[in-house]
Amino acid sequence: MSYTVRFESNAFRADGTINKVLGALDQLKKQFKRQVQITEDEGTGPKIKTLFEVNQRVFDKAMDWASEDFDRQIEAVQWAWKGEEGVTKRRNGRQVTELRDIVDTGQLLQSKTKREIKKGVTEFEWTASHAQAVHDGQVTKNGSINPPRPWTEPTLQNAEDAVANIFQRETK
Repeated sequence: MSYTVRFESNAFRADGTINKVLGALDQLKKQFKRQVQITEDEGTGPKIKTLFEVNQRVFDKAMDWASEDFDRQIEAVQWAWKGEEGVTKRRNGRQVTELRDIVDTGQLLQSKTKREIKKGVTEFEWTASHAQAVHDGQVTKNGSINPPRPWTEPTLQNAEDAVANIFQRETK
């Protein structure tokens, strides 16, 4: 069964309001410059322009960051597992010990899709048949328990800091 994470932001609505205010300020500045006959821009224009659509740019870049970070989490050697004697032979032939990545054949990693549902709404889905079982854990047919390996949680926990850093870079 697949596993899905959805991000929603209404920041583009704020962008619309910000854009209107900035547009009005830009018009006032132009009128003032004409009245006092200033022909040279003192450098405030480029700074104001960085604010146009800033929220949507930040959201888009945050989604790129999240996509990369989800992959990093799957590839990180950080997931606990208790196999026989702490060693498991994977389908890809590799032997792994207690802490491991959750790549194995790469099917889970390669099954990720990123879809922009609409402006400010992006979904990530892992369509591999075992995606939900890996993320949430499962009891197998023979009764053994496969532990959860929730690779999305670290990304979700770090998203706020990542967005703050992206916002700071976008408004410099």
